[in-house]
Amino acid sequence: MLGALPILLGALSCETGGSGTAAPAPGAAVFSLPPAQQLRAAAEATRRAGTATFVGTLALSSAAGTAVEHTTGAMDFAESRSRAEVSLEVAGAFPEDAAAALRGGREAPGPLSLATDGGDVFARGEDSAWLRFTPGAVEEFEGAVAAFSEHSASPAAPYGGTLADLVPSAVAERAPEERADGSRRYRVTVPARTAAKALPAALRPGTAERGGEQVPLTVELDGLGRITRVDADFGPLLAALRQEGLPEGVTDVRGTLELGALGEPTAYRLPGRDGAGVEDARKVLTPLREFAAGSCAAREPVLAAAPLTRASPLRTADCDAAHDLRVLARFGPGEPPAGQHPVGGAESATRCAGALARAPEEWRREARRDGAALVVAVEPPVPAARPGAAGTGGTTGGTTCVVGRV
Repeated sequence: MLGALPILLGALSCETGGSGTAAPAPGAAVFSLPPAQQLRAAAEATRRAGTATFVGTLALSSAAGTAVEHTTGAMDFAESRSRAEVSLEVAGAFPEDAAAALRGGREAPGPLSLATDGGDVFARGEDSAWLRFTPGAVEEFEGAVAAFSEHSASPAAPYGGTLADLVPSAVAERAPEERADGSRRYRVTVPARTAAKALPAALRPGTAERGGEQVPLTVELDGLGRITRVDADFGPLLAALRQEGLPEGVTDVRGTLELGALGEPTAYRLPGRDGAGVEDARKVLTPLREFAAGSCAAREPVLAAAPLTRASPLRTADCDAAHDLRVLARFGPGEPPAGQHPVGGAESATRCAGALARAPEEWRREARRDGAALVVAVEPPVPAARPGAAGTGGTTGGTTCVVGRV
């Protein structure tokens, strides 16, 4: 049960002493090691600090404008808890498709609150209750909630999916730049497959597209060997990102992470103790695949713009009241192909179009509304079975035909 008062993240302290024993130099646990081992040790030293605040940015640039995702929050390493506020700032005529990927399915670029507590992830939009996604809920809704689940606790930090996750994998090949205050700066690289972990799921290149590219990082440590800043230039991944749909007009992708107040008391309220309610996602949301033909559903505001799949989490809605979509039919593995087809378009000559043609007039009337479309939501492909075993051979796992707003 979450505590009734703000969580107070207490600073950890340690003392050294003993008759005739000299205290080790500050940061010795990190800086006395060979350079190749220092960044992994720095990640551990940061965790031992116990607490930290953080500010992160992911900036996409084009000739016509920019889109910058801002994240601010606090972490308790010992309790594996965190809370963060995420917002998106778009300037100029930046490509909408790329901005939508940064929103992670949110209908508008308004703020998103995220929190983690152990293995659970919480998400909340403006003026709404928190949604709690347990590991079981994340598995049930699959990639449909990746915008939240990618920030579940990682080995490096209780708020995952940041540049902090890359530091333990970075290997310094030479001694770092040392400053007068004892802090250090490292210039290193990490493989593309590692760097991709710090990108939003909607932008992340698939495994097949990750080549042998190296992504440059600049890592800064304080005099105690703790991480204070990480900068990443994702430029070497641009070609792979474009294969995943990033518009050609995006010419630069960079990320930053700053950690502060290391080991200092930091107060913040966890979900349920900040004036907003908490709902268990598995109790209030249902995957699209489980809705029967003729039933209606409403989309969650924090996921309203995400692509619709059979795993998409939806609320049951009264068809006589406001709703976002109506299920026309469900089919087993195979046809029709994936995609969104405007009603009346040439590509809607599929089994879903046939289901619409046979549907009651009330359902067909919904398809004629402005902004309505026939949506074909498909399961991810079922892997081909190993030789000699029964299986689907890579066909889709089922199809749901929906009339809704797109």
